[in-house]
Amino acid sequence: MACIEHDSLFPEEVLQAGRVALEKNSIEHEIHVYPGVPHGFAVLGDYEDRKIKDAQKQAFGQMLGWIQGH
Repeated sequence: MACIEHDSLFPEEVLQAGRVALEKNSIEHEIHVYPGVPHGFAVLGDYEDRKIKDAQKQAFGQMLGWIQGH
């Protein structure tokens, strides 16, 4: 999962509950929290902000690596 900090649409409590459920059920997973970017940063638009663009590239690499590895 590619998550962001302080996400009102996917709050920390929900993220932690999901993490616990995945671990409890021995489901292989990867969660990365990207700071300072908006919700949907990895799939929405062409941002001007270099930090968001860099996070998009990193999240794409994270997801591509996961898919290729599985």
